[in-house]
Amino acid sequence: MMIKGTEPAAKTSPEDTRSKILEATRDIYSLKGFRGTTTREVAERAGVNEATLFRHFGNKEALIEAMFHSACDEDPSALADFFQGSTGDVAHDLRKLALHALERMAAKRDLILIALAEEPRDPTAFNMMWRSPSAVYEGLTRYFSIAVERGAVRGDPAVLARFFMGMLFAHVMGRRIFGTQSFEDVADYCIDIFLNGIANKETQRGARD
Repeated sequence: MMIKGTEPAAKTSPEDTRSKILEATRDIYSLKGFRGTTTREVAERAGVNEATLFRHFGNKEALIEAMFHSACDEDPSALADFFQGSTGDVAHDLRKLALHALERMAAKRDLILIALAEEPRDPTAFNMMWRSPSAVYEGLTRYFSIAVERGAVRGDPAVLARFFMGMLFAHVMGRRIFGTQSFEDVADYCIDIFLNGIANKETQRGARD
């Protein structure tokens, strides 16, 4: 008999259960790393039993791999859209990429930090975390190669890609030091410095004259 004023609990779908487990895994992994993450604690935080967790993911290694895939699942299509939709206007294209990269790195900052710390002990997770940045690096190197051939920019395409990505990465990882400016402002500054440098050309010209 149903107690007055109560309703039967809504049945949770397998997709919702899986999402809750992955979210709990990320929360715990971001604090404790691979060794410190236990399936028991994940199950408790997700509000399920361990049998349910194992039914969805099999084991701890598969669970953590699935968590990383879930965190990065939007990246490949977004990168493909960027490189296929590039206009050839270097400043415009780089600003679009910068905004996307800043937003995605900020959303995964916790996982990036733990992946860096865990690299010596858990290279598998580290490699999964860096698949997207590696794809950006390769795609950006190709983009700069074309831009160099057109005469739009100069330099080694691979070095250009590393320097540009490095500016964005440093900002997200060092936000406690550098502050939390809007991503639009950060993108504009990075592109201006990257394409135009910081030397005051008017002053240099006056000194030569």
